[in-house]
Amino acid sequence: MFSQSIRTRAFPFIFASACLLFSMLLILFYTFVFTSIEQIFSQQNTAKLMTLSKQTEKNESEFRNSVKILYLNRSVQKIFTKIATEGDQAHTLDLQEMLKIWHKKQEKSLYSAAMYVDHNGIPLVAIDFSKAISNPNATDLLTTTDTENLLTSTDIDTSEPTVRLDQSVIATWSPDNLRPNTTFTLLLANNTRIIRSVYPILDRKTKKNNGYLSIDRPLHSLLGWNNAKEEMLLIVETKTGLLVFDSSSPENVARSLGQSYPHVLNAEYLQEEDEIPPYAKSQIKDKELLIVSEILSGVGWELIHITQLNKYINGPQHRGRLLVVGALVFLIVTGSAIYMLTRRVQARSEQLEKANSIVSEHNALLEQELQTAHEMQMRLMPQRNPDIEGYEVVGKCRPATEVGGDFFQYFSVDQKKWVFALADVTGHGMQAAVPTMVFSGLLDTEISYSAKPETLMPKLNSRLCRVLEPRTFVCLSLGELDTQENKMRISNGGCPYPYFYNASSQSVDELNLSAFPLGVRDSSTYEVLEVPLESGDVVVFCSDGIIEATGNGDELFGFERVERIISDAGAEDSNAEQIINKLFSELDAFSVGHEQDDDQTIVVVRAA
Repeated sequence: MFSQSIRTRAFPFIFASACLLFSMLLILFYTFVFTSIEQIFSQQNTAKLMTLSKQTEKNESEFRNSVKILYLNRSVQKIFTKIATEGDQAHTLDLQEMLKIWHKKQEKSLYSAAMYVDHNGIPLVAIDFSKAISNPNATDLLTTTDTENLLTSTDIDTSEPTVRLDQSVIATWSPDNLRPNTTFTLLLANNTRIIRSVYPILDRKTKKNNGYLSIDRPLHSLLGWNNAKEEMLLIVETKTGLLVFDSSSPENVARSLGQSYPHVLNAEYLQEEDEIPPYAKSQIKDKELLIVSEILSGVGWELIHITQLNKYINGPQHRGRLLVVGALVFLIVTGSAIYMLTRRVQARSEQLEKANSIVSEHNALLEQELQTAHEMQMRLMPQRNPDIEGYEVVGKCRPATEVGGDFFQYFSVDQKKWVFALADVTGHGMQAAVPTMVFSGLLDTEISYSAKPETLMPKLNSRLCRVLEPRTFVCLSLGELDTQENKMRISNGGCPYPYFYNASSQSVDELNLSAFPLGVRDSSTYEVLEVPLESGDVVVFCSDGIIEATGNGDELFGFERVERIISDAGAEDSNAEQIINKLFSELDAFSVGHEQDDDQTIVVVRAA
């Protein structure tokens, strides 16, 4: 009796400690989830950046080796020495011809324009390579030996009376660009980006700058960067800290990284685990940024990749916080209820005559909680049918008890695509209700990243293999409707095969999509079948509670009966609401006198 009293007195302390521990674990798990998201982005972005860096470094190295002959050979240096010391511009035609010959010898047309300018930045030659025509007899001029004799070469075409000064090229030039041995991007008037490199032409004896060479290339010749909305790429000269390329703000080029993006320059890189590449986080205003970088030591550049995480984490963070707060409130309420029930049991433990009333009160509370759970679960499913131009969509779920394991939902991916999901968790009642709510949140989260069935099904399966208990799995039918191309891409794991009614042939086919339910085997694969939709065509998804409903003599409702009902309804040109009502009406008539053993769910999609 004494030991029992000690245990009773210690119970509130034990329960409070358990609640505190659970709260700490819940908050820790919440933090861990978003740290994992950051680490995944770090790995993906680093891999993308490494691939981009290798190609960029290769392209830039090849370019630098190719253009050396245009500013380091003795013929060019002699011409510019004469221009700088004597004002002699008689050989600018030779410079022009040399540029054209050089451009013709390149295997790929990677260059758009070139200029020679004097030491004051005044253009001497400006050529747009798309307009220039090289001398057909001069294809072998530009060798190391021949360039030294360029001034006396008889093969140079001097038929042009004046030096070519292409005004479209000159219009992009400014003496402010006189930064020797630098590369930067320019935004042309037609919104085309080019890469410009400027090299000094030195006096061979005094090493004084006598002029400059400027070479322009299309942006794609340096790097294959597709500017995504949530991403940006910076290229920075490691020696000077100046921006070579800014994917989001061209006006920042030639400014220092610290001046344009101090939050990027001052970001501290983290490496929490060996297999996770280093990454930095920064926040500017309400934008949360993830930063990874790669050094191109061969060309003296650093590539910096920045991802704005808000799109990916704002929704999950908001829902996660609500979940944490809801769980904590639930703990407090439940703890208070348990504490009060414990006190009540202690006070009335000897009053056996009141036991029935206590049980009755408890049952009423349990029924209320089950009703609340039922209402919560039903709110997980659509409250009304979606309004999709050209299509009718109707879904209905009947749990076998207050709560169940069936679930369906619609997701609007964009203005032209919708995703329909019908899920059936193992069992029914409370055993299935909790995994159903977990799966609902998981599906809502994952579909924000990718709505394609071939991507979504394996990701959900992998996550469920880690989350669900043994012998618990989820059967899922998934359909992605493209209203622009009028087709549906369908995948299925464990649910009865979807039915397709073809209005033109007035035939019904079961779409043979066989795969393991989600959460059974991590290596499972899921086939995707594409179905074109025309007016009157119908796709029907249903759970096994429809097929396995029993009638007299334990006869099953069966696949053939469902197929016949769909065929008859399609032939009568019934709308989606009429089809689903007809299915449930015949199911109820068939099952009269038999208790519903499993949850029953149907989703009908009809092309109007």
